[in-house]
Amino acid sequence: VFAQPKRPVLDPDVSKYQEELDKKTARVKALLSDHIPPSVALQVFGSKPLHYRMRAEFRVWHDGDDVNFALFDPTTKQPIKIQQYALACERINEVMALLLEEMRNNPVIRRKLFQVEIVATTEGETLMAMVYRRKLDEEWEGEAKKLSAALSCEIIGRSKGKRVLTGADHVTQRHTLRGVTYPQWQTENRFSQSNAHICGAMLKWAQEQLEDAGKGRERDLLELYCGNGNFTLPLSALFRKVLATELDKYSVRAAQHCAQDAQVKNVEFASLSAAEATQAFNKEREFFRLRHLDLDSFDFAALLVDPPRAGLDDSSIALAQKFDDVLYVSCNPAKLAQDLQALPSHRVVSAALFDQFPWTDHAEVAVRLTRDGKKQGPQEEA
Repeated sequence: VFAQPKRPVLDPDVSKYQEELDKKTARVKALLSDHIPPSVALQVFGSKPLHYRMRAEFRVWHDGDDVNFALFDPTTKQPIKIQQYALACERINEVMALLLEEMRNNPVIRRKLFQVEIVATTEGETLMAMVYRRKLDEEWEGEAKKLSAALSCEIIGRSKGKRVLTGADHVTQRHTLRGVTYPQWQTENRFSQSNAHICGAMLKWAQEQLEDAGKGRERDLLELYCGNGNFTLPLSALFRKVLATELDKYSVRAAQHCAQDAQVKNVEFASLSAAEATQAFNKEREFFRLRHLDLDSFDFAALLVDPPRAGLDDSSIALAQKFDDVLYVSCNPAKLAQDLQALPSHRVVSAALFDQFPWTDHAEVAVRLTRDGKKQGPQEEA
């Protein structure tokens, strides 16, 4: 295991950020030393040391009539009561302060409120999910609508078997690359990139890595685990067509809406797991969900994978072996090392570390792989 949970850092010494990043970089280099050749330099993208998180989740800790937010020490399991959170963006801290005041003065909002998740964008759009251990009635809904207006924040109320919206169920984060702005829906209880600054750097790096793979937009890209279309839309500019797959239906719908908003017309999204996408690619199974697509019309040149911490399954690794170019974005460097070991047909020609979560052991690592015999990548020395 590369990253072990540790006590949340609440007041870091920002003067030591580079030292912390250097230690993390050394750990990644050591872990991947058998797979990244000396001729490939590991690019390192640092983060803002504070206020980098665009989403945060807190327990609500009740002490009689008083209330605070809380994080937990993973070792002792004891609550750490907080009122502000230095790693969260300024907008989240603003909402925390206003919500704390509201909870202390409004028993309808406070009563049996168990947890809150706050999602913000770099443009200030905000969404808050409030999880209760009681039934949400009309009185709560009325108070929630007032709170939503006061905070300029979309609110989702959750209780057992019920979900109540005061407005939209998402906010929209936007990234501009090469003069084109790409939207992303972000919502509660689903994965999205938490560090907007680092996400922008990742998208720019991915475009640079696959610049030549589309052969001047003559060939196509296959993407597994596309999520809300974070990589899909910016990379579509490099390829003739893109087939992007994702199991979560809400994320697929979000990606489709964002593609339409961005006037991206060369992407097809499919609600498939990675294993199902592999079966479809290999023509081992026909899927009703793909009835509108002619898979034979695609001329895939590159594969993009951004799997969860579990990494790639055996079928996805077998699929990757069929591609000349593979871009692998990993949130678990230890599993990345195992998957690279299972791909002896390919070699790393570019690698990057993205510090998504400063002051933690987490490391996001991306590598570009080319099949043996293919030309060198943009970072590899001649």
